[in-house]
Amino acid sequence: MAGNSVLEQIQAQFPTAIRQSRTDGDFLILSLSRDDLPPVAGFLKAAPGLNYALLMDLTAVDYLRYPAEIRPADLGNARFAVVYTLVSLEAPTRIRLRVPLEEADAVVDSLADLYGAAVASSKLPIRI
Repeated sequence: MAGNSVLEQIQAQFPTAIRQSRTDGDFLILSLSRDDLPPVAGFLKAAPGLNYALLMDLTAVDYLRYPAEIRPADLGNARFAVVYTLVSLEAPTRIRLRVPLEEADAVVDSLADLYGAAVASSKLPIRI
């Protein structure tokens, strides 16, 4: 699967960045800290052969009332998650980058410098 190769490349470049990884259908889903988001996203966009140059979706999820059995395990005690869905222009693969955020500090750096579509993120209930 192409996702495994991408995962290996990210792990080689950023050995401590990925908190958790899994696949769901044709998505590779990575949980990252807010500090690791910009460099990992930049790598995915710029690395030869990867070219995750399309930001397909950007959303925030409030897990306050999610039952424990359906909460993603990588959230820990975080109430929120910001989720970026990227598409590769090299191969038909998609990656979700999920950043768990605590309610008291629900702030994440914008990726607007990498992805122009991320400018619309100002409409999310989380400071980006």
